[in-house]
Amino acid sequence: MKKKSKVYWQCVCFALLVFTTQASSWASVFCVPCAPLDCETGRSVWDFGGWVNAGIMANQYGQKDTYVAGSNPNNNDLVPGNTGHLKNLKHSSFQMNQLWFYGEKQRNRRILDIGARVEFTYGVDGRHFQAFGLDRSNTTGKRWGTGDYYASLPQMYAEAGYGNFSVKAGKFFTVMGLDSSCAPNRFFYSTSYENQTYIDFGGVLATWEVNPNFTIFGGWVNGEERFFTDSHHNAFLGGVNWKLFPNLRIDYSTLIGKDEGENEREYFVNSLVVRVNLSKRWDYAFAWLLRNEKYEAGECGGRYGINQELFYTVNNRWQLGFGAEWIRNYNWDYGYVQDLTYGVYSFRLGANWKPTSHFTLRPEIRYDKFDGAAPFKGETKSGQFLYGFSGVLTF
Repeated sequence: MKKKSKVYWQCVCFALLVFTTQASSWASVFCVPCAPLDCETGRSVWDFGGWVNAGIMANQYGQKDTYVAGSNPNNNDLVPGNTGHLKNLKHSSFQMNQLWFYGEKQRNRRILDIGARVEFTYGVDGRHFQAFGLDRSNTTGKRWGTGDYYASLPQMYAEAGYGNFSVKAGKFFTVMGLDSSCAPNRFFYSTSYENQTYIDFGGVLATWEVNPNFTIFGGWVNGEERFFTDSHHNAFLGGVNWKLFPNLRIDYSTLIGKDEGENEREYFVNSLVVRVNLSKRWDYAFAWLLRNEKYEAGECGGRYGINQELFYTVNNRWQLGFGAEWIRNYNWDYGYVQDLTYGVYSFRLGANWKPTSHFTLRPEIRYDKFDGAAPFKGETKSGQFLYGFSGVLTF
């Protein structure tokens, strides 16, 4: 009797094993209803993940971080030792730039469906992703966080669509520029000057994928780095993504807007990015930026320039990169440069080592040179070397 019982349970276990190993292939045939699987791919429509980005960046003068005298204590504006734009503020000390989590529901393109994405980050970079009216106060400027570390919701939007057409509403990243603000999508630890021109928006954006190689997008945004609570800011954001050839892609974006009220201004931004796969090992990217602003008193300001990056793939674990950038600023106040009209040159040399698919180590050397301004070493030096490394762990 016991022997028959043992044989019976062995048969049951064998049947369960066969069923579980074949479930994925059966799901592609009998996928009705689709949720929680995507009928086209057989994968879950829900996606969760994130990453940790941390490292050390030092400057040659040992310049420390200092908070701006007389600034709003809730605002926590500071003049970082490693310059005010590089998203690696602290000098010669370990810092966690991004502890990032995301959750996303992918929409089903075969029917009229709704998707969504929410992201949360905490770290030194957190202050760069905060928007007025959401994670930063419209009235007091108070942020989520204090000192060096801040929290924010970089993206929070819903997306409805059918087929190749969709409309998203909420807070989302800009489609402009060469550098990504997300650490795993950027080769270098430091960021470019171009990257600081545009980060994220709150608004409504429509996207139409005309074909696999050509996409058009456009919509309304509530100014720059703002959510929906302040109605005195209106702008158009639009452009195209065009893959001309298998090894050539062009992305063009424009932002045209006006801020009304106490600090009235009009602005016009153009961004052109060209990416070229030169060969099996060489890749090249070029970005052109033009930004013009006209203020209430009739004065004008802005910036223009180019950013270039060249990469060489050694093998599946090592990649080398070189970046060169030139930006010309006129009547543009960074907050740590006394002269408002100047040019800046930057050069970056780095490497990416990927011992596994989930971890990347990024050493880097960088040199910045200002023409007509001296932001380094107590505003006495116009040039500065930066050196350091970071690690990115995805999950």
